[in-house]
Amino acid sequence: MPQCVPRARALAASALAAGALLTGCVSGGASVDRLGTVPDDVAADLVVTLQQARLDYADRVVEIEVVNSSDTDLVLLGGELESDSFGPSTETEARPFRAETLAVGGRRGVYVELGEATCPTDPAEDAVAGSGTRAAVTVALGSRADHGAPTTVEVPISDPGGHLARNFARDCAAAAVASGVTLTQTDAVRTERRRDGTVAVITLLAEPVDDGPDVRITRIDGSTLIDPADGAAWTGRALEGQDDGVLELALVPARCDHHAVSEDKRGTFLPVHAEVNGAAQRVVYVPMPDDAKRDLFEYIADHCGWPEG
Repeated sequence: MPQCVPRARALAASALAAGALLTGCVSGGASVDRLGTVPDDVAADLVVTLQQARLDYADRVVEIEVVNSSDTDLVLLGGELESDSFGPSTETEARPFRAETLAVGGRRGVYVELGEATCPTDPAEDAVAGSGTRAAVTVALGSRADHGAPTTVEVPISDPGGHLARNFARDCAAAAVASGVTLTQTDAVRTERRRDGTVAVITLLAEPVDDGPDVRITRIDGSTLIDPADGAAWTGRALEGQDDGVLELALVPARCDHHAVSEDKRGTFLPVHAEVNGAAQRVVYVPMPDDAKRDLFEYIADHCGWPEG
């Protein structure tokens, strides 16, 4: 059951600041005195769900979605995710907390970046997210333009999409791989003329970490934007360069639909499968630098015959 807790922490301070930026009521004190704090019976009717859009995967940003099932209008000021599997969540720079009217039956959300995952020390151990996840939601009586004192409410949070489990598994796989090797795409994508056409070549650097575990790349998949030029995935001989720390990956476009390519947000990440001390890990995604993205999109435009301009 939700519990109101008087927290003088960063969350409450941030929430108070958000309200003060939008209205002078909090700092002036008139609305605080008139409206008071959120009653327990109103707090008990908050329903909280964890959401995550695909575009937020790379930044590890999740949405704490709050539904007001009470019969009292509220204003949502901020939130924090509390989980045994992650450190403290933080407010995002791109979408900072701000006062949002949460009317009766209404639905609003705040965005937070997940804290550092608390992964098992053994890479062979399955990374399973723990239970007991809760949200600390800061609300007030009233509306965005006229509200009372912030009240922080601890509420169980549902996660029907399994977002925490997915993020935890990916974070721990990435940490295990990074403990043994640093993977980076270079800043340039070059082209290479072949008998059956021109291919683009991505260069992936694999730099071993001193005193780290043994990491072997076993497979690299294509993406929504790119297909391996010589098969369904880069395997076998295509990965031999990892012994020298340099993998040259020849590719062709996976699609030529201009709109789909221009709207794609994940196709430049390389999906890498690896083993750490012989233990297979979940796929990790290696981002592409902006300069390389420009090279890649120029190649796709030329390969697909798009008109200039």
